[in-house]
Amino acid sequence: MLIEIPKYTERFGAVRLHDIQRVLMLDTGDTPPETFGRAAMKITSEQISSITNEMAIVIPIKNDEVKIFEGVLSGIPQNCLTIIVSNSSTEKIDRFNIEIDALTHFHHFTRTPAIIVHQKNSYVGQTLKKAGYKKILDRSGHVRDGKAEGMIIGILLAKLFHKKFVGFVDADNYIPGATLEYVRNYAAGFTMADSPYLMIRNSWGYKPKIRESEIFFQRRGRVTAEANKYLNAIISIITRFDTHVIRTGCAGEHAMNMALAELMPIASSFAVETYELLFLLEEFGGVTPHKHKETIGKQVDLFQIETRNPHFHTERGGVHLKDMFRSSLSSIYHSALCNKEIKEEIRKELIAMKIIKAGAEPPKPLVYPPINSIDFKLFTKEIKCAFEGEKESDMIKLFGINKIQ
Repeated sequence: MLIEIPKYTERFGAVRLHDIQRVLMLDTGDTPPETFGRAAMKITSEQISSITNEMAIVIPIKNDEVKIFEGVLSGIPQNCLTIIVSNSSTEKIDRFNIEIDALTHFHHFTRTPAIIVHQKNSYVGQTLKKAGYKKILDRSGHVRDGKAEGMIIGILLAKLFHKKFVGFVDADNYIPGATLEYVRNYAAGFTMADSPYLMIRNSWGYKPKIRESEIFFQRRGRVTAEANKYLNAIISIITRFDTHVIRTGCAGEHAMNMALAELMPIASSFAVETYELLFLLEEFGGVTPHKHKETIGKQVDLFQIETRNPHFHTERGGVHLKDMFRSSLSSIYHSALCNKEIKEEIRKELIAMKIIKAGAEPPKPLVYPPINSIDFKLFTKEIKCAFEGEKESDMIKLFGINKIQ
């Protein structure tokens, strides 16, 4: 593939925020890299493959259409480890069992290594409790509902299988080729980077909508646009230079190296993607105190790569949209970097949208501790015991994986 080199980089402390990079060609064949000059970088198939060999792709899913899910599976490179964390219904129509059946059929033909686990499985909750990660559990001892909670399980499983990189792809993506491009973009970003902590975020080229029976190719989602506005305002006020460098405030499709994934606290619900950026700015920006000694003096790179494929996904209605606004903007509101003026703007906007009541403040998001706080040796031991005993079928399904190391 051929990708632009970053045209502009904003520095915020030790954070290098790279402006949008466009994918110029999805495949450059065997054309020599020097053909393209200095403004673009060729990422070879061999470079992409070397990264995807070390990568896990996590797919959180909840009652999504199985045909769309199968398309997402088909877009993930065969040498990636695919991890599906399902929170789908198991009553009346057992949608989780349908997902297992679809994955079984897919693996039969592709031999793709994959794991599927249900988020509410009691053994998963028990294992996390024993390993000291209790905050993620509800009163019944099960993992709480939410995409972020599924992502945490996915990161832990990726770490369990010694993956160096972990990426996330939503299960409601209608275009299998877009899924493939997302993963290749992750690999391109990791190839370009030289910092110890790395995050790659996809920026959709277009997010189409149906308007009067015609497709309108919209550039940005509404929630992403608002999150970008306030994140850039925070950077601008602190640096005293206006910027619009943040373009991926709510990027569901993103990836990071395991070194960063291990030390990053994760916010619940739809706050997760916005909070990740806030963590980078707070932890590496030099404005607020470090929470982790190992990050002192270290650099972090944020790459934002614009896709060629449009992002067609399931429309979930107004309630879903309001939940996203509430969660994303609340995480900004409660950030240590957010000043009174920005807080008031956010509060007024949420009141105008009837998301919070007049005079109220946005709710503070629930933030889970980083996974490096888990007793991982105990977690590994408990998971291995599940496979050595008879709990495997109740807890998790493995495809093309013989054992846990």
